[in-house]
Amino acid sequence: EAYFFFWPGGPMKYHIPWNDNIHYARVIEGLFMNGHESRYNLEYYFFPEKDKAITFYHYYELWLSAIFCEFFQESALIALLAISTPLFSIVVLAGIMGYVEKTNLPIILGLVVAFALLFVQGIFLEIYRDLGFLAYTEDLHSNLMSAIAKRNAPYYVFAIGFWLLIDKRLFKDASVLILSLSLATITALPSVVSGIILSSIILWRIGIYKRNDLIDFSLYVGVLIFSILVFNYLYVLKTTNEISISFLYERLLRFEAIRTKINLFIGLFIQMAVLYLPWFAVLIFFLNELRKNIILNGFILLLSISFSGAFFWTILSPEINVFQFFVHTTSSLLNLFLIIQLIQCLANYRHSLRKTTQMILLLVFCTLLFLNVERAYRTQRYIYTFDTEFSNEYLDNITKKYNHLQGIGASLLPDGFIHPTTPLSTQLGDYLFLIAKRTYTFCLNTLNVKMALEQTKEHTKLMAFTQFVNRQKAEGTFQSIAQSQADFIRKHRIRYL
Repeated sequence: EAYFFFWPGGPMKYHIPWNDNIHYARVIEGLFMNGHESRYNLEYYFFPEKDKAITFYHYYELWLSAIFCEFFQESALIALLAISTPLFSIVVLAGIMGYVEKTNLPIILGLVVAFALLFVQGIFLEIYRDLGFLAYTEDLHSNLMSAIAKRNAPYYVFAIGFWLLIDKRLFKDASVLILSLSLATITALPSVVSGIILSSIILWRIGIYKRNDLIDFSLYVGVLIFSILVFNYLYVLKTTNEISISFLYERLLRFEAIRTKINLFIGLFIQMAVLYLPWFAVLIFFLNELRKNIILNGFILLLSISFSGAFFWTILSPEINVFQFFVHTTSSLLNLFLIIQLIQCLANYRHSLRKTTQMILLLVFCTLLFLNVERAYRTQRYIYTFDTEFSNEYLDNITKKYNHLQGIGASLLPDGFIHPTTPLSTQLGDYLFLIAKRTYTFCLNTLNVKMALEQTKEHTKLMAFTQFVNRQKAEGTFQSIAQSQADFIRKHRIRYL
């Protein structure tokens, strides 16, 4: 992480990362300023207290980063990328080392192997981009060291704990642990809750679980769902998005829609099979070992959670971001399952295979691992190259003047500008998070720019400037967008643009 993030000799100490990370930094800043868990909480800085509310999101790593931010007196973005994210990797690395130690490898070699295995994921080849059906499979695979890990690293911490408990035959503890993942990040809730219920029913029907076990798991899930529903009713922001009969008809009930959903569901698992086929082809040579090592309870839980995540993704598509219901949970559990099986096979391959087969498999293993590492390197390199949008001279000038830029600023865009994402996550001056603590801008163009993504229009309704204009309209003082921008700057003592 440090290799990509730090910028020795550059105009700033750090490279400017992908805009999702900037948005996370804004949420982290808002956690301390307002104490509200909300995607909009930095925007709440100017809200009346009665208008503030909570939104579901992934706050586990964000609260942790907020604590590090205060403890080390660093900016939120630096705390997230230079402290929290590597810490999650170290925790998972320690869990993998627990399995590697069973191979009796020397400590240094064991560490190297464990670190290399962090990159294990499905194999995506560039040729797939030209094959229509496989063109988007890149979105289905990720590992702990990939670009998206800034968001899904907590999944891996829970997943490694899950597999360690499964290995000790503590099945109830493992299920409760993975169920609690939905408290750390709400995107895990649909797949984890449904997967626990489905796996419990399957294990009960085949005689592994007793009726009392089924009742226990039902109670666990029931208490969790009830608690979240009560919390949602009492505290969570009620948005204007309603699931109407017409919505259900369009998405679920028409025959064409049902057929599309079935094709998507089946196609999803075919794509996953293509991505992971090379790794499972390696494991085929160790069938006897796999029969002894794979614990049925854990395997059924993995399949049930994956099946449930795919179901919810299929039902809710093409809504933006619903892929997370499947990808994050499934990738973390499946990748770690694959890593554990590879370690156990590695421990025994000298005793169960001929010399020639050993050499061929070792070559294939290293090739696949190289492809995973190369893919992770390429995506990480992309994540930290957003400073190329600015000249070094400009960034150097901004850095030298940072004393005049501290505090609250505003960003202005020309009328008619087409925003590539949403002003909620990307604004002018995002690089200020890397220069000084508590330094950020508020967008004054939430009402007069176009959105490239129609789904993101909803985001602007709860942003500070939109709410400011709405209050002016309610009071009868609104004149024009330009005048409101000037009023906002004067009222809130904006220091810079």
